[in-house]
Amino acid sequence: MKKRFWAVVLSSVLLLAGCGGITGDGRDENTDPTVLDYGFDSELHNSDDASGAVSDDPLVYYPYAFNSVPDDAKAEFAEYVHKNLTLMGTMVFNVCQLDVTGDGYDDICASYFTGSGIVTSGVIVYDPQVKQGYRLDDREMYDYTIEDVTGGKLIVKRSRYGLYGEQENSITGTAAFEDGELFFDAGLDRMGVPYKVLKMFNILARHSESGYAASGNYLSSMEPDDLLLLMIGIDREKTELVHAVDGDEYDSMLEKIPYDDWENIVRDVYMEEDPAILLEKLDEYSRDDATVYYSSDDDCIYMDYKYTMYDSSFAEVSDVCKDGDIYVITYEVYAQYYNPKSESWPVRITIEKADNEFGYRLVGVE
Repeated sequence: MKKRFWAVVLSSVLLLAGCGGITGDGRDENTDPTVLDYGFDSELHNSDDASGAVSDDPLVYYPYAFNSVPDDAKAEFAEYVHKNLTLMGTMVFNVCQLDVTGDGYDDICASYFTGSGIVTSGVIVYDPQVKQGYRLDDREMYDYTIEDVTGGKLIVKRSRYGLYGEQENSITGTAAFEDGELFFDAGLDRMGVPYKVLKMFNILARHSESGYAASGNYLSSMEPDDLLLLMIGIDREKTELVHAVDGDEYDSMLEKIPYDDWENIVRDVYMEEDPAILLEKLDEYSRDDATVYYSSDDDCIYMDYKYTMYDSSFAEVSDVCKDGDIYVITYEVYAQYYNPKSESWPVRITIEKADNEFGYRLVGVE
């Protein structure tokens, strides 16, 4: 189905439903949904029995797509959507129930369209047991939609943003849950490397220079611009949002990470001998749209940047090879995330198993 059609449908739904998009549409509650009902309850069940195609009818959306879900779970799911997705208008569809998180209880799974002008799609997995939601959401890079539920797996289609409908730019995989995060599994043999490790080195692939970590100064020898952008994205799990400001042109973001956490990854993963040199280099360099600095007030590293401007590149893993405890991860790096046909090139990052909290450390980049 063409992307422009979905944009028209989404606009129509938002006009009817208001900014929330998923409530208050005045439809008859006895409407028979065309989405497959997997009989959600809070009891253990055999997920392999939950199979069959889900509906792509864009008018089937919350709350009528899963009438068997308990009211409290519906309310929690609606609240999660409201807090995380409805600022730009959201339509939820293809709702189904499946244990994606692996705790033995069904999660609420749904596709959604969101945006005003720029419409993208993603996937929500909401776990009522822990009252926590997870999303496949790479806005303006990839679109994700639920395609099916087969063999206890949530089947998801991923399309490169801007090329929706060009089949050669769409692939089908599964929604995978690991280390508290939701990932798209395209079937690549990761050789046992965790998703979070592949994600951790993604930022390095985009801003790397050839070199070896054994030198002890790999990071401090990088160009200041690449080092700055690497430091902003170095460990998203431990980065805390201080505040975000809506400006006239760009959104200003201020984030921080405890110095000890920052130093651990710099020393233990990137093998940097003297992190103080990095701070000196960052203090001497800043861009109009980004700066990184240390604050002794709370012993944190601060990252202040304009979100829409600081980095236009993105990367995806294309191959993983293994030789003993040595792994070579090949990333395909694209110059512009918003241009699906922009220049791209391979970057190979070699890592090895290590006795640190991440389980791996950098060997070299080429």
